[in-house]
Order: sequence, then structure tokens, then C-alpha cells
Amino acid sequence: MNPRVHFDDLEECVSETTEIRTDGGEIDDRTQHITDDDIAHGTDGEAIQDINKVREALETFQRSAEETWSEHMYGIEQGHYWLVEETDDVIVLAANDALYKEYLSPTAHDTADYHYAVRSVMHSIARRLTDYNWGYSYPLVIAKPDDFESGRLFIEAVVNRYINEGLSPEQAWAYYGVEIRDNSPNQWAKRCGYSDHSAVSEAVRKAKKKLPRE
Repeated sequence: MNPRVHFDDLEECVSETTEIRTDGGEIDDRTQHITDDDIAHGTDGEAIQDINKVREALETFQRSAEETWSEHMYGIEQGHYWLVEETDDVIVLAANDALYKEYLSPTAHDTADYHYAVRSVMHSIARRLTDYNWGYSYPLVIAKPDDFESGRLFIEAVVNRYINEGLSPEQAWAYYGVEIRDNSPNQWAKRCGYSDHSAVSEAVRKAKKKLPRE
């Protein structure tokens, strides 16, 4: 049985690399990570006359994502979603068509127009944030919630998913720090208390050979 990694074991690294808002402040705009250009490009300008309604649909999606955060973090760990990118503000997940439709269904607008608009805008944002080849996958771009527990669940889900795919805890954590968080091996080694980068570099090399999507 593969060992599990828990947040407390990684606290020293996490405290310096993952920004999680804990001030309890309210977010006035749940879609502040989405620009008007994202909406225009995602809908070919067709929804611009209804941009407020499109944003309302996107806000509903974001609210639903926050309310069901733990379920979808479990989905990452189980391989239902694949982490493509993480920025200071958002995570970008890939999902298959069936899961994507199920995930977006809580937007629940009366017509299919806004459902389609949300899907299209997600692609627009994902193209801006990543160079991922989506193929038959669909992007879910979710702003990180305020609360600390959500961040904890996210990290545990991602790292444990790598372990489920055959990585050791060291390889999983090194891969997350270097390939996902875009630290150099030197930076990640320093943050994790290693004297040099060789252990991190070797762990990342082995991780890339084991992960089926690499």
C-alpha cells in the first residue's frame, strides 16, 4: 500500500509556496480572474450584449465550485480530473465530456446559451493561462476559495493522486513543486530544506517517467 502524504508533513514547504487567503474577507467579484476579453474571445463576441448575464452564469459556476470543493478535490485524487495549471488565483483542471457537463449543470440557466457560453469562456481562459493540448478534454478554471481548508484539501488531493499513479511521496512532492508550481529544482530544494537540488531533480526525472500523461 502506498503511503499517504498529509498537509502537516509538508507545512514548511506549503507555507512559502501556496498562497491561501485566510483573512475571512468577502470576494465581491467571483469572476475577477475572467476578463471581458476572455468572454469576447470565448463567445466570438456573440454574448457581449449580454455580458452581465454571462458573468452571472460564471459566478454561479464559481459559487457551485466553492460549495462542492471537497468533492472535486477528491475527484482529482481519484483521477476524475487532471490538474493542468495552478496560478496564485486559480486552478485549471481537465475533465472528460461527461464529467464536464455534470460539473457545469449547476449553472442551471433557462436556455442552453449561457451553458455554452460558460464552456466557451472556460476554453478562452485556459488558452490564455496554459499551453495544454486539450484534445478531447475540457477545462475547468476555478478561482481558489478563501478558506484555508480548501487549500489543504487541494494539495493533499493532488499529491496523493500522484502517489496513486505510482510515485513515491518524495517524487510526488518534487513534481508538484517543480512542474506544477514552476519552481526551479534549486528553489524547491531550498524551500524543502535540502542542501542541494540533486534529490529534487532526480525525483522529478523519475516522476516524469512514471506519470502516464507525460
